[in-house]
Amino acid sequence: MSPIVEEDRQILDSSSDAFVGMDAQGLITEWNRAAETMFGWDRSEALGQRVSDTIVPAGHRRAHENGFRHYLSTGKARSIGEPCLVSAVRRDGSEFPVELTRWTLERSGVTQFYSFIRDVTERERRKQLLEKQAYYDDLTGLPNRRLLLARLETLLVRVDGHSAAVEEGLATLFVDLDHFKRINDSLGHSAGDRVLVLVSERLRSAVRPADIVGRLSGDEFLVLCPGVTTFDDACSIADRIFAAIAPAVDLGTDSVFLTASIGVALASQDDDAETLLGAADNAMYHAKVDGRGHSVLFDPEMRREISSRLRLENELRVALAERQLRVYYQPIVSADGAGVVAAEALLRWEHPERGLLLPAEFIPVAEESGLIVSIGQWVFEEVCRHARDWIAAVRSDVQLYLSVNLSARQLAQADIVTMVQRTLAEAALDASRVQFGFEVTESVVMRDPVATADVLRQLRSLGAHLSIDDFGTGYSSLAYLKNLPVDTLKIDQSFIAKVAESAVDFSIVKAITDLARALSLTVVAEGVETQPQAEAVQQAGVDLIQGFLYWRPQPLDALIRRFGGSPSSPTTGGEARGHTR
Repeated sequence: MSPIVEEDRQILDSSSDAFVGMDAQGLITEWNRAAETMFGWDRSEALGQRVSDTIVPAGHRRAHENGFRHYLSTGKARSIGEPCLVSAVRRDGSEFPVELTRWTLERSGVTQFYSFIRDVTERERRKQLLEKQAYYDDLTGLPNRRLLLARLETLLVRVDGHSAAVEEGLATLFVDLDHFKRINDSLGHSAGDRVLVLVSERLRSAVRPADIVGRLSGDEFLVLCPGVTTFDDACSIADRIFAAIAPAVDLGTDSVFLTASIGVALASQDDDAETLLGAADNAMYHAKVDGRGHSVLFDPEMRREISSRLRLENELRVALAERQLRVYYQPIVSADGAGVVAAEALLRWEHPERGLLLPAEFIPVAEESGLIVSIGQWVFEEVCRHARDWIAAVRSDVQLYLSVNLSARQLAQADIVTMVQRTLAEAALDASRVQFGFEVTESVVMRDPVATADVLRQLRSLGAHLSIDDFGTGYSSLAYLKNLPVDTLKIDQSFIAKVAESAVDFSIVKAITDLARALSLTVVAEGVETQPQAEAVQQAGVDLIQGFLYWRPQPLDALIRRFGGSPSSPTTGGEARGHTR
């Protein structure tokens, strides 16, 4: 019989938590109204039934009964007086989570066991939702970076200071889609999201059952492959991934084809999760640089290279802030002997320890890090400032031409045209004395010809002169070339180096020149260093020549002194072509 008196029972019936009493035989002795609602049994039906047969799920009954017998024999039990999370079952057989607080009460030699039981279904649902949001990607449902690192750390569990994964094998595959940004830019982010969902499904179908696929961010995925000890085995998985994502993705009115670059890192003794992930990321970067669409194995030299690049990037940020960058100028001469008609601005870095650095030593890092946007704006502002200095030093009837190189990153900036307008307005230069131009490489044009042409047209509407640099190296389409709003082609110096001795190279230069003539474009021969080269390009019919044969790059003040206060060309004046590379 229960020691609960009638007054106490009325109080218990007002509780929102279920109250269940049980005797030493495991039979129900108390059952309040909340218990009736929660479990579906009336009090009259529940009293006298076994607790294990009524509210304990079938899969938990043996553990419940074993624990109860252990308590009866030892007087010890877990969670007495403390809330614990367990599963319960309703009359209809549905299971749900409850928070159970248990205690015992002994009166007149009779021991009773009581529990307050709270339905925590909604709480646990919210908890699981928060855990899912914390550990799983919302779009694809794959493990996110946080969970991937936790799984990776588990796989790298150490035994006596050594990684168990080294002997058993563990490969990490860093998968990055190639040119995914084009899908978002051309078809919209909803199309991009559909592609990412499909790619996640294809990745899961391509890997082994034991492998773990997750999404790091954007179009970056990670595959953890336990039991893989060699690059060849990892490549087999990578090849299946390449094959899985290769078929066209149908987006309704459009279809896209995908490729990926994969970096592979094999676990070593001293790796932790972040180190191994970074190694795979480094290898993926090299796969991108090497042409995309294939896999590359990480080696320690890559880490040293990445560390060096990171150090250079940090130094470059300091250089920009502390004005260590310099703009030098290299004059361009007329092929017909009329003298200097232009001066190209070339970027240099006056490094405090390494001396004067050429663009090839730091511009690739600036491009990768995005610093090229800030550097490009600085160059434009600096050339405008130099224009004022030049105007003050030369005679008043000379017009100055300024052309600033635009990188792929700059062209992709939505505010590039606004930046140009703002900088020109702040410079307050006399438009009758200064004409501006912008220069892009052929390879940059061909990354996205349509978008590039649109930006160039907007710049041309400002009165800018436009040029294509390194022409002949970017595999451009004549269909695009004829529609680009450009005024000048600059023949890449790789064709000039042997133009005097190679009939093939001479024919290429001549063909480019004839093409430019047909399109009413001016032609500049870059990198002329010898007299035979100069004579050959003159014979080919180029308009302008640039190279060490005539002038080496020099600071603006040296150039002004060289001209003695006025340029040597009596008709066309000087042109400063600003380069960030």
